[in-house]
Amino acid sequence: MAGKLLTSLAPGYSALVIGASGGVGHDEESVHLAADRFQSTSFDLIVCATGALTIDGVGPEKSIHQISMMNQFAVNAIGPALVLKYFVPLLAKKKRGDPRFPVGSRGVDWRQ
Repeated sequence: MAGKLLTSLAPGYSALVIGASGGVGHDEESVHLAADRFQSTSFDLIVCATGALTIDGVGPEKSIHQISMMNQFAVNAIGPALVLKYFVPLLAKKKRGDPRFPVGSRGVDWRQ
């Protein structure tokens, strides 16, 4: 598949989209190996487009009895967390933001 240009980004800006053609592994070794392939590259932007609505041929749940929590959690929570762990170090240091964010609104002035 040919890459597409992100025309809203400045020339020379490098971006990596993870999961654009499917999910990402949810075992730590496969995600670590994938990140290792990019160790000599620095990115300005990394987009984690992973996750799945249908897993193993099973679509969205209609009742609590249909939930397959382990598969859903592995694909939609563990996979993206591992991407964060191994791919954030590949962000350009001069443009790297803080991936943390406040939880809840206590003590946060949202008007800023």
